[in-house]
Amino acid sequence: MKNYTQEILQEISVVLDKVNQEEIRGLIQLISNSNTIVTCGAGKVGMAIKGFCMRLGHFGYKSFHIGDTTLPSIGKGDLFIVASGSGETQTIFDLTKIAKSNNAKVFAITSNLQSRIGSLA
Repeated sequence: MKNYTQEILQEISVVLDKVNQEEIRGLIQLISNSNTIVTCGAGKVGMAIKGFCMRLGHFGYKSFHIGDTTLPSIGKGDLFIVASGSGETQTIFDLTKIAKSNNAKVFAITSNLQSRIGSLA
């Protein structure tokens, strides 16, 4: 069991070493300055971003995840946080385009910055 734990911690460490701290500070600033925060993602990364959305709500932010029955319209002054490993999932891309066309700020969490979703953020 100990070997598995060490492997998992090593994998997490490798990923965290790749995180740009300036981008994290920028995300914190965007969250703090937004009227409403909407999150979106599919699959495993979708579950993770949904948990993050819930935590934002615990911190007192007006936050919603795509599919929530109380999801308001998104627009200027709002933030759309999209999580997509590939950055190419069609439905997630379509929702990101809608958020962008409604003048919401878009922040993408992806491993592919050159993807279609990455280019919208």
